[in-house]
Amino acid sequence: MRKVACLVAMALWAIMSTPYAHADEVVDVSVTGFTIEGAKVCGITGINTCIIDFSASFQWDNTTEQLVTPSVTSSSSGDLGTFSFASVTVYPSDYGFNFGDSTGDFLIIAIPFASDGTIQPGTYTNDGFYPTNVELFCAFISPFNPLCQVELFGAQNVEVSTPIYVTSEGGGGSGAVPEPSSVALLAAGLMGLVAFAKFKA
Repeated sequence: MRKVACLVAMALWAIMSTPYAHADEVVDVSVTGFTIEGAKVCGITGINTCIIDFSASFQWDNTTEQLVTPSVTSSSSGDLGTFSFASVTVYPSDYGFNFGDSTGDFLIIAIPFASDGTIQPGTYTNDGFYPTNVELFCAFISPFNPLCQVELFGAQNVEVSTPIYVTSEGGGGSGAVPEPSSVALLAAGLMGLVAFAKFKA
């Protein structure tokens, strides 16, 4: 009986001393490389379609509802040059992750959030409301960029859809850590084992 009680006490101590972390507390976001094609032609020969190639990855903290800033990496090429991370905008159904260039044009990556404001693991191809999840927004107020709106794409904004992958941090995240409800159930089971052993004795 004493051996059983000792083992139970050690198990409970190990469980309760383990820091709790929600499985999706921090998620990894990956925007696969996509291309936005313009309505005009570019290049020296004047026969190549204007394009933007872009990809990015970053982490989102669901606890603080903030971007883990040092985690942001992005690469871009094409006729508008380089886009780098600028800010996050909260919309009614999604978060907009804004990447801007030197002339005020923006690529907006939209990811829908759950009812509690968290971004859940999954693959997203729309923003939760519209059928697209990426928007090129050409600058139209000072400094106006005619290169983007007039010469390259023939419009103020262009919308496309691309797969956005969201996974728990590290692929598996912190899901191995039991949640409080699981801890309570396990503790109750262990205490029941003690009671049973005492009854048998």
